[in-house]
Amino acid sequence: MSTKIALFIIDDSYILSKVSELANHLDIVGINKDDIKVFCKSKKLNKSVEQLSFIEKLKLKKNKPREIYDSLIYRLKRIVSKKAINNAPLGFELEHIDSINSDNSKEKIKDFEPDVGIFIYYDEIVKKETLALINKPFNIHPAHLPDYRGCQPIYWLLKNKVHSSTVTLHVMTDGIDEGDIVYEYPYSLSLEKSIDENVKVTVDCLPEFLAFSLRRIARFKNDQFLNQDCYLGESKYYGRPNH
Repeated sequence: MSTKIALFIIDDSYILSKVSELANHLDIVGINKDDIKVFCKSKKLNKSVEQLSFIEKLKLKKNKPREIYDSLIYRLKRIVSKKAINNAPLGFELEHIDSINSDNSKEKIKDFEPDVGIFIYYDEIVKKETLALINKPFNIHPAHLPDYRGCQPIYWLLKNKVHSSTVTLHVMTDGIDEGDIVYEYPYSLSLEKSIDENVKVTVDCLPEFLAFSLRRIARFKNDQFLNQDCYLGESKYYGRPNH
């Protein structure tokens, strides 16, 4: 009997391109690509701003040229990103969803009936009732756990002058970045590079990371996922940085 796998991503064209490369590594896992479905969340601007026309936004910011520039660049990036995702040669079935916890999204997940679900750099808290629709839910976190829990760990790693970390797969629970650690993939940080450039390094790990993670998940028949080889360290939660 085949294992149905759901991959949950945000609409970032670079992450999507790396997830698509997983198709080149499926021989490692012994999984058919037809058993994998990608659920892609479409981002939305803040509702109160979204309801304004573009001209109204410019009028609102007429005395703030920098914000006008940022708005134009952001708008362009959104158009390019959405077009890239819609045209991406993914190789897996792609399903667009809104908020992961919406009734519409939950219905789509329920229809697929995933045995395994992996959330890849997701930007929402997944509620209990949504997690319950996935037999084995996992999360990919771009830093070592449990000592770099939280939503922007790369910022804190660089701030703390850390030179290396791991992309980490862990079992999802209703706690933030908690749950047994399943697999770790080491990478190096560059303190001379930007946050975005260092995040890109972690994303580049995804094709092999996903393949080896799926293989490791398949080995644990009794759901005891804790990787005894991992150095756990002290649990620390880092909040959103104040820029």
